[in-house]
Amino acid sequence: MGFSVSGTTALIFVAFLISFGAFYSASMGTFGEIRDAQVDQSDRNIDTINTDIEIGSATYNGTTDELVIVANNTGASTLTLNNTDLLIDGELVSDWQTTVTVDGNTDRNLWAPQQTLEITVSRDTQPDRIKIVTEYAVAATATVEGS
Repeated sequence: MGFSVSGTTALIFVAFLISFGAFYSASMGTFGEIRDAQVDQSDRNIDTINTDIEIGSATYNGTTDELVIVANNTGASTLTLNNTDLLIDGELVSDWQTTVTVDGNTDRNLWAPQQTLEITVSRDTQPDRIKIVTEYAVAATATVEGS
């Protein structure tokens, strides 16, 4: 066996080590990202399980053209108002956070467990239904009562 066969064998072995090292580091990075994604998904599932809301009342006042919605956070998760959506008759309302109180306070963005959210929205006509959807996709729907 001459030097060329031994040199070629050594070169192939070194190339194998380099390619295995690249494969190993890429695989470990990918597996780490997958593990992190699974942990994030588990955390979201726990938050979803711990989230529950109920609408106490939805009343439209035809004299003042105002819809007043009272909802309760009956779950164990603290919710953010910026990530909560309000739908009136299936239409997404975008500016509802400006006319909201949480347990009587107007300067809050967090809706903690066992707290009451009160939303006042101006409407020209009485809607039929409203829906509140939380950041964890837990929703509550109610029929609007007239006063």
